[in-house]
Amino acid sequence: MEPTFVPEVARRFAIGFLFIVHIQFAAFLIGLFTLAVSMEFFWIQNKGNHNLNRLAHGMGMVAAIMYSTGAVLAFAVLFFLTIFWPTFFYIVFRANFWPFVMEAITFALTLLYLIPWFFTWQSMERFKWAHLALGAALVISAYFQQALID
Repeated sequence: MEPTFVPEVARRFAIGFLFIVHIQFAAFLIGLFTLAVSMEFFWIQNKGNHNLNRLAHGMGMVAAIMYSTGAVLAFAVLFFLTIFWPTFFYIVFRANFWPFVMEAITFALTLLYLIPWFFTWQSMERFKWAHLALGAALVISAYFQQALID
């Protein structure tokens, strides 16, 4: 038991709720990234079907919004863990320092690929394969991020 003014039941409920919601966001996003990049690939293969491009772009918009929300939830989890159980978090952080560093790097890489992939959709119409390669890098970095945090 850590010395805090928040009751134990409230602390456990808050952390449990934040973790469950964050995990749902993360799992949905991995699939959404993969589906959006796959739809973009199929659109490049089938140039006449612009519905695939619209679907992929819509998935990308949902992914960009949900990724930011999931990131806020992840930082809220870290914040509340350090506030509610500082000794426990210190021990966990010391034991898992390098995996956390690698996860932070893959988090930054995922953002580095997600933002240009979504926001340059229209301007990179002429460079479809480069845009698809950016999406593929996004999927790979997101999978590595998920593997490291798991």
